[in-house]
Amino acid sequence: MATFLKTLNYYKFTLLTILVILLLSLMNTDDLKTPSIFSFRGADKIIHMMMYAGLTLVYLTERSHLFSRSRKYKPVKLYSILWIIALGGFIELIQPVMGGREKDWMDFLANCAGTLLVFITFPLVMKPLFR
Repeated sequence: MATFLKTLNYYKFTLLTILVILLLSLMNTDDLKTPSIFSFRGADKIIHMMMYAGLTLVYLTERSHLFSRSRKYKPVKLYSILWIIALGGFIELIQPVMGGREKDWMDFLANCAGTLLVFITFPLVMKPLFR
């Protein structure tokens, strides 16, 4: 149990980001005030992409910090971010039940795009830092 709590402590910002995404995703959209910059058609897809890109960035940053003690770059495997994609799918499925919103497969694809964007670019930035 102590090891589990220690691991959770390493990922505290990831957990906080997940909580924020859950709250925003399950809120009724009538309660949200959208800035005028996001008033065009499809803006919600960009917001979804940014939220999941942010989550992936926070997670991979905390993960790389955890492994940085070895001073060796540890490549990120695709399976290590599949849980983020699954989380996006799960939230889309429960939105009609919990948040009074519709599930939208395009939102899910935007979530995946944000996650994969960071997954692809993160090693390009991090690998040179470990040399």
